[in-house]
Amino acid sequence: MSIYGSEIPIAVGGIVAKVFVIFIALIIGMTQGVQLIVGYNYGAKHYLRVRQTIFLALKIGFGLSFVTWAVFEIFPFTNYSTIWEWK
Repeated sequence: MSIYGSEIPIAVGGIVAKVFVIFIALIIGMTQGVQLIVGYNYGAKHYLRVRQTIFLALKIGFGLSFVTWAVFEIFPFTNYSTIWEWK
């Protein structure tokens, strides 16, 4: 038993943290890909395409963020009262 609580809430917290890292990796990968597309189009003076790409990336990023937030809110990882329970 840990000084921070029982084992199951701590393990579930670790699992949630690892799932969250996957989400962050998706967002970072998308932004790195968008930087290349925006850079090439900006250099070619296709400013409309730059603007469209940025707005599309924002829409996808916000959509993915909202879906992830909703999943974490609909299926919370544990009951908070068991996290702070000291035995």
